[in-house]
Amino acid sequence: MAKSGSIKSNSWRYDSYSNSVHVQLDWNTVSQDKVKKTSTIYWQLKVGGMPYSASWYVFYNSKVVINGSVVHSSSYYGKAYNGTVLASGNTTITHNADGTKSVPISIEAGAYWSGTYNLKGTGTAVLDKIHTTPPVIYDGGVTVSGQNQALLGNSLYGVQNVHAVNIYVSAYGRDGATIRNFNVAFQGNTYNSQSVSAKITKSGSLPVTVTVTDDRGNQTTKTIATVISRSYASPKLQNFSVKRYTNSIEDPMGPTLRAVGYLEITAVKDASGQNINAPHWKIGDDGKTRRSLSISFTKARVPITRSENWTITYGDQFSTISTVVSTPKGEPAFVIGKKSVGIGTIPESNAEGLWLNPSRINGYDFIKYISLYTAPGEVSSGDYIGVVKKYWDSKVPTGISIAHIYASTQGVAIIHKYTGGNHGSVLMFGYNNTPMKSYRYNSGSWLQTG
Repeated sequence: MAKSGSIKSNSWRYDSYSNSVHVQLDWNTVSQDKVKKTSTIYWQLKVGGMPYSASWYVFYNSKVVINGSVVHSSSYYGKAYNGTVLASGNTTITHNADGTKSVPISIEAGAYWSGTYNLKGTGTAVLDKIHTTPPVIYDGGVTVSGQNQALLGNSLYGVQNVHAVNIYVSAYGRDGATIRNFNVAFQGNTYNSQSVSAKITKSGSLPVTVTVTDDRGNQTTKTIATVISRSYASPKLQNFSVKRYTNSIEDPMGPTLRAVGYLEITAVKDASGQNINAPHWKIGDDGKTRRSLSISFTKARVPITRSENWTITYGDQFSTISTVVSTPKGEPAFVIGKKSVGIGTIPESNAEGLWLNPSRINGYDFIKYISLYTAPGEVSSGDYIGVVKKYWDSKVPTGISIAHIYASTQGVAIIHKYTGGNHGSVLMFGYNNTPMKSYRYNSGSWLQTG
């Protein structure tokens, strides 16, 4: 291998008194493209062999063939002296797959001085090797991290949608090459980075495949690890309820609150095939963590006038969820307050008016809040019983068709169901010193009765 060289033709002299002459091709490597695997050489075809500067020959029919291609051909040059360059140029040559290249070269020219002679020569230029040895990728460099990953018993095991894979690619180029690009393929995604962290979103065997490219374009692809991902779904709280009890008997007026339900969790196997998932839960200010699938929690002596907000925290080895539930107040048959009446429920503190649970009057649904547009002198028909309050500020609830009330004031009305369009009544209670008004429905019209 060389960066330069010469190829010389045979020599000729006309007689013993004349000077001998030859032609030669000098070449040298100008550049190498390590990605395209090519070398560019500069060459010169010149005259040699004549020791005196005044000596000359006439040259014609010169030709240069490099690597099978004619790079120069001329039928006549003229008078030439020692060192005269007959032709020159650059030629780019592609190397073999292994990076080596031996380039065949042939030269020829005709010389004349009191006679003619053909000068010819052949040779080979052995170019410096362009190394094509692919880079080396090391195994490993992959771990799985996240909540309780160690329970799985192997650093390459993970849980779907819980754990993350951490990848660091170790590789080096050979024969002086350097790594130019890293490409990591995982779960159908590709990352152009030496270091990758990605959430595990699939289950099963998940290969980590790496491709590295050096600065000469040489590539190596290798699967450096396979992650085993266990299928997983978040815990679910099933059939959960909080009710009041008296002496273990369900009682809406009981002083004891009891929460019941159960947890649904996914079985997760470790590297040896053993299920390592387990439940946990705690409720309210109790602070005690239980580790069972079934939920049973009791709190005694809770006044029937009080509703509590309980934070329920539940989960398994790989995730935890919190939710808040409101416990029920007592449900007495009838309660009379200073400014309120409760039927089947206890009104809020300082509440006013009628409170119902369930919300029905005479067996018909009772709508608590309906606002009204005002349209003097008109009360529209309605199909259900309801309490009307404030102005109309939203769409009419399903089943309610009352849309107007007499006079441009705020008020409250109790609407009794009417049938067949023949009878019915509305009581409107005054607001802001507006007196109570009452209406009845007769033959398609609402008539004020008081």
